[in-house]
Formats: sequence, C-alpha cells, structure tokens
Amino acid sequence: MTHGPIRKVFIGCTDIASLIHDFTVGFKANGVDVFSMVFERAPIQWGQCDVELGALAPAPAPDATPADIAAWQQHRSALLQAVWDRAVEECDTFLFIWNSFLDDYSDILELKRRGKRIVWWFMGSDCRWKAAYDQDVARFGIAPLHYDAALTEADLLPRMLRLRTAEAFADVVVNTPSQCSLALRPYLDGLHSPVDIARYPHVPTQRERPVLLHAPSSTEKKGTNEILGVFDELRAEGLSFDVQLLDRMPHSQALEVYAQVDLLVGQLGALALGKQDRELMACGKVVVGGPTPETYPQHWPASCPAVPAMRTDDLRDALRQLIPDVERRRQLASRGRAHIIDRHDPKRTVGRLIEAVEGRRSPDFVPDFFRNHFVPESPEITELHNLGISLTRDTAWYGQHIPPGTRDGLVF
Repeated sequence: MTHGPIRKVFIGCTDIASLIHDFTVGFKANGVDVFSMVFERAPIQWGQCDVELGALAPAPAPDATPADIAAWQQHRSALLQAVWDRAVEECDTFLFIWNSFLDDYSDILELKRRGKRIVWWFMGSDCRWKAAYDQDVARFGIAPLHYDAALTEADLLPRMLRLRTAEAFADVVVNTPSQCSLALRPYLDGLHSPVDIARYPHVPTQRERPVLLHAPSSTEKKGTNEILGVFDELRAEGLSFDVQLLDRMPHSQALEVYAQVDLLVGQLGALALGKQDRELMACGKVVVGGPTPETYPQHWPASCPAVPAMRTDDLRDALRQLIPDVERRRQLASRGRAHIIDRHDPKRTVGRLIEAVEGRRSPDFVPDFFRNHFVPESPEITELHNLGISLTRDTAWYGQHIPPGTRDGLVF
C-alpha cells in the first residue's frame, strides 16, 4: 500500500447519479488532482469526465459485419489500455464505482501489486442480494424488496465477485448498512455522499396548491404504480395538488423542473435517501421518503428534514397532512439546503474519505448479518457464498472480525 498523502486519484468506471462530478469537486477542494473515465454516459448524468470511452469508440450498428465488430473491439481495447497506462502512471489512488477496468477484476490485483491504494464505493444493486436483504429487514418488520425476484444463481456470481474482491483488496470500502446483508468487512458509511451544492438553484417557496414531483429512474424499483395510486386516492378525497412526472430527462433540464415544484415523492421501500432526494433538498423542496431512525439501524441524522414514508400507507398519511399545510411545508423546505451543506458538502465528505484512505480515520461500522444470521436459499447458492468467503479469509480484517465456524452450510 502506498503511504502518505493522496496526490492524484483515478475515478471510474461507471457514473451513477453523477457522482464522478461530485467526487471530482470534493477531491479538488482538498487539493487532490483527478483523472476520470466512464465506459458509457447516460443522458441523465451530468458533469464532465476526462475520458468517455463510448464517445470515443461508439458501439457498432446492429447490422455491423463481424469484421466491423472485431475492429471496434480492437479500437476500444486500445483506448482502454491507454487510459489504464495513464492512470497507473499518474495516480496513486483508485476510486471505483460499480466496476473497475476489467470484468473479472484482475486489474485490482495488478493495482495492489503496483502499490496503489484502492477505494470501492458501493451503490446498492451492485452488491445487494434480495434473499439476504429480505431476511435482514424482516428482523425489523420491514417488507421484502419489491423487485429482483427473478434473479438466479447466475446473477449472484458477478455481485459476489465484485463484493468479495473489493472486500479482499480495497484499502477502504464504502457502503450503507441496509446494503450490507452480504457484507463481511468493516465499512465507511456511504450515507454521506457528496453533493455539489453550487449546481442547484435554491427556490424554497411553497404554493398553496403544491406541485408534487415524481421522476423515477426505474418505475419498478421506485414503486411508481403505487405512488401514482396514492395520488389518485388523495385526489378522490378532494385534496388540491398537481403532479409533475419526469421520465429520465437530461439533468440540466431536470434542474429547471426541480426549481418549479414544491415536493418530491421519489420512491417507496427505500432504507436510505437517494441522490434525487438530496438534490431536491438542496433546491429547498420538501422530500417525502425513506425511514425513521427507529425503522432500521442506519446512522440517520436527526437534522434530516425528509418526511419518512416507506410504504403506501406512510405516503398516504404524510401527503394527507402535508398538502393542505403550507406552513409546515415551508418550514421543512427551509431546512433542506442547510442539511445538505452540513452532511453532503463535497470538501467535507471527500475529506472523510481521504482521511480513511490515508489511515487517519477508522471504519464506521462492521456488518454482522451475513456472518451471524443469513440462511442461503439453496445448496448451489451456499457453494457460491463459500467460494466468496474463501477470497477474503486470508485478510487481516477477517481474522479480527469474523469468528471461525460453520453455520447453515456456510464455512467461515
């Protein structure tokens, strides 16, 4: 492991919720230079990367010949190699979101061989497994995950490889407790992800007849049908409000809409607020969603002005009170931006990460559900989990935090 202050960090290779921009702002505010790359860029993402591979090597047309496809693959591989060569030469630290350079993560081993420091920031679906999540939250009376029911053993393998590779070789891993039902090692808490506050217009006004925003990146995962059903019920009760629906709009256009609405209903069933929730609070809007601190043992700040609503009943009750109470909405809206500055300022949040990478900050929590409670759903799944466990067994943290033994077919 490289010691001393971070000089330059590579950030890649997938941009989720425009985090690469937010991390870049935070690192540069702490005096750390950045080199970044993404494989592809979605229109809903915002901010510049140094290299966007998909723009330099666009995918072949559907009617491309085998020769065309082979030429594209060769060109793309050459570009990726050039990015790798530059990153290895210039950067002492590598921050990965979702994936690294290679699908089998063998590049992680090579980076460690070269003495580079590695950070892995988990997002949710990259490490979450429905069977484990459902068992974990059931202890707290929380409903099971309302999607991913069709996932199979083949879907577990890439998640397991990603998770255990990061746990085995990264210097710092970042996650939130509700996403750690498969996790083993100590983690830095990712609830405090950076938000570039300067990007968001602050318009904390509230109308007598509010405009409610719902802008799902995935209608299934965000519970769109249930949310729209609640809107219909409240209209039938005579409540006066308007609804603004957005469907994967480019971020610059979405910001214009954010400034014009009063209240966000982002998602149901979530045990943590998402980037969109934080964006609307930064704009001075009311946010409805997420749990209470008593619902699930996450490090939920008391200053957060979001109105909890995990289920349709919660949402119905919350909106039934909020829609006619413009004064309460104004009070909640007035607290949002200050909360984001306090908890998600890029300089401060990335500063915490830098402290952890440089060995000046300890992890925030050690997940114990997988070790002590999880029951695999089949012998085949058990075998995969035992393979993943074996990848981490020789690490220093494993001996400190994972008691040896067997349970429900799992070998620790």
